[in-house]
Amino acid sequence: MLNNAKKIGILNIQYTDNYGAVLVAYSLQETIKKMGFEPKTLNYNPKYSVLDKLKTAFFEMYFNRNFWHSIGYHIRLLIDKTNSEHSLNKTEKKKKFQDFRKSFLCLTDEISRNITKLDDLFDIYVVGSDIVWKPIRLISFEKNVYFLKFVSLEKTKIAYAASVGTDDTHRLITLSKKYKRNIANFDFISLRESLNVPFFSKLTAKKTEHCLDPTLLLSKEDYEKIIPINRISKDTSIYLYTLSDSAEIIDFTNILSQKLTCGVYHSSQYTCDISNSIGINDIDGPLEFLEKIKNAKTVITNSYHGVIFSIIFKKDFYAFPRKYLDVRTLDLLKLLSLSHRFLDDFGAGITHTEPIDYASVNVKLGELKEQSTAFLKNALNFTK
Repeated sequence: MLNNAKKIGILNIQYTDNYGAVLVAYSLQETIKKMGFEPKTLNYNPKYSVLDKLKTAFFEMYFNRNFWHSIGYHIRLLIDKTNSEHSLNKTEKKKKFQDFRKSFLCLTDEISRNITKLDDLFDIYVVGSDIVWKPIRLISFEKNVYFLKFVSLEKTKIAYAASVGTDDTHRLITLSKKYKRNIANFDFISLRESLNVPFFSKLTAKKTEHCLDPTLLLSKEDYEKIIPINRISKDTSIYLYTLSDSAEIIDFTNILSQKLTCGVYHSSQYTCDISNSIGINDIDGPLEFLEKIKNAKTVITNSYHGVIFSIIFKKDFYAFPRKYLDVRTLDLLKLLSLSHRFLDDFGAGITHTEPIDYASVNVKLGELKEQSTAFLKNALNFTK
């Protein structure tokens, strides 16, 4: 039965062409629908000014964490713009993301800056998941967005599995006053990384809880409903999905490919390095991403959501480090007693090819799902 009395707006970073970002938006929307509501996702798509970008660069340099990584990323973007083949691939991939949003997300009209006009649309606002509360938001115009500053006090404000994207205690402590001020008007607060719960608990009298990334609240069967009819042979491939280059990952993939006698799906940047290539991932949209994980024998990744969907589809996987961004993956793997699948030591991974005991994993995951859905249901049914 639908609960039409309350209008619910969801805010996250679905505007980015990233598999995790759009699937987070989809999964949270569908989870709330299952609770009897008809939510809409705020189609917030920021247009960053030169000043915004400079602020970000100086902020990252100040904290001496992701600055050089950020510089390298923007240099690669400039190089890519001169590559016509890459531009064509990017255009095709972008269209697949747009088609996914059009088909599977219930969105408001697009808005980039003047988000205050959205205050009248909903009774309840849910921000999350993903890195909606990363430190840079605190000094940018987006603090008014992701901390729901534009929402009237009489409306219910919920943070569902919000993430700050760091476990750097010093970094967070220096920003504690800003975080305290910006979360003060939230009625319900939950964090995606359990290790950040103690920090936020000290900043508010409200109970701060840990909740799963919303993608984990849906089942394998839920995702299978939207995946196209199988075009890939099941359990015959390795799916290599990385968000940064790594010679160790390539070496590991080639060794495992020989050991399992499996071909490899990968991005074009690895075409000359993969010894048993069977396909390129460059133009894959969200549905192809799900399809390749669903039908893989093994997944090799340094992506948080690459790990999550491997778990959802009960795949053997190997998670590799990714500079400064491992906190979320490590936190989840620890909760599910899967820390051994994170390969700090490349050599050790070759010897650990035993299958994952998903019977044990699903018991732990089931308990965490129950806690997370209970938090969300309680928050949505709260009367202010």
